[in-house]
Amino acid sequence: MLRLLPLLLVCGCVTTHDPQPVDTKFDDSRRDWAEVFVHEIKVAAENEDYGAYYFFMQELIKEDFRRKNNGKEMDANPELHFYRKNLDKP
Repeated sequence: MLRLLPLLLVCGCVTTHDPQPVDTKFDDSRRDWAEVFVHEIKVAAENEDYGAYYFFMQELIKEDFRRKNNGKEMDANPELHFYRKNLDKP
C-alpha cells in the first residue's frame, strides 16, 4: 500500500479540462446586489454574526442610496447605529 502512495499523490488530482475565462459568461445587468445583501443579512442574523450583519446592512443602504440617486455614490463608510434587539429578528 505504501508503494502506491506516491503514485496516488502524483496522479490523484488531475484536471482534464482546461477552464478559460470565456467559459464563465457573466451578465452584470442580471445581478441584483440588493437581493444578495438581503440574503447575507438574513444569514448573518441567523448565525448571530453582528460584524457581517453590520457590513451587509451598510452595503444595502449604500446600494439603495445609489439606486435612488441615479448612480451617485454614498460615503464609503457611513456611520450606522443598530440596537441589539433589531438583530434578533432575521
